[in-house]
Amino acid sequence: MRNNIQDKLNSLHKYNRVLLAFGYCGNSVAGLVTGSFELILPKVDDCVSLLLGSFQKRKKIPNDKHSVYLTEGWLNHESNMENEYEYLLKKYGEARARRIIDAMYAHHDQLSVIDTGAYNLDSILWRTEKLAEKFRLKHLVVPGTTEYIDKLLLGPWPANMFITLAPHSELSSDKLILP
Repeated sequence: MRNNIQDKLNSLHKYNRVLLAFGYCGNSVAGLVTGSFELILPKVDDCVSLLLGSFQKRKKIPNDKHSVYLTEGWLNHESNMENEYEYLLKKYGEARARRIIDAMYAHHDQLSVIDTGAYNLDSILWRTEKLAEKFRLKHLVVPGTTEYIDKLLLGPWPANMFITLAPHSELSSDKLILP
């Protein structure tokens, strides 16, 4: 992932500032190098924390480490859980598909839909409830927010919420410490 992000950054030549709307993603942003632009990214471990409002808010969710998170956008993506299951059914049949799904989600016990208020939650709940049942997961709705994304897009970028990397700089892993 880091190489793909770096390739994209290397192709940007006409910009003064670049905003990355995702978190550290397993430290995949460590070592990124800016060009002639300033780079701004949220201080969050991953996109789930970004949509929940912070790493601290995520830590307050019971069983967080055992949850699969969904939003309308993730649910509608071509490689979503529904399509993954259908693919496995067609390729392996029901019994083997079930074993694969059970193995893939063995460490998860809940499916949490993030309600950011950015989409009509009621329009997807029937799908997520069906998925939770199919994947043998407890179904939850957790409060989310677009606050981080709003601040990222509009600025300013306070140091307690964002990393600001100067032009022609490298993002060292020591900057990826969460508050």
